Amino acid sequence: MKKLALLSILFLLVSCVTHKKGEDGKPGKSAMANNYEILTESGYGGHETAFNEVITSQERLDELYRELNIESIPTVDFDNNNVVALFMGQKPSGGYSIGIDNVKIENKTAFVKVKTTKPKAGENVTMALMQPYCIATITKTDKVTFE
Repeated sequence: MKKLALLSILFLLVSCVTHKKGEDGKPGKSAMANNYEILTESGYGGHETAFNEVITSQERLDELYRELNIESIPTVDFDNNNVVALFMGQKPSGGYSIGIDNVKIENKTAFVKVKTTKPKAGENVTMALMQPYCIATITKTDKVTFE
């Protein structure tokens, strides 16, 4: 009887294990496997104009975090990494976001594929001004191109 109870508990625990899935429903990939790691992202508090920036120093990263009123500033190893900051600009409602789809590195160039979303026509959204942004570390390269 004890073995049956133990097996039942073990089965229950194993059944509760979940795996992160990607948007396509397949098992998700680690961000590091894609040569990037998200430091922070939000729909609020970005910049009014849309732009992308490559950050190559801790001083500039500290300055950017202060501009965005983010208190917890990460320390980045800029000998091995760059930081990219993606700003979508001001949007009239909720439902907008910006992020990284993937990063490919070829011939000392990082190709950052930017992913943006916007609300579908007729979709219920928050009626508030949004300024989506995403800040991430990428593997250090000589050049960064945004796609």
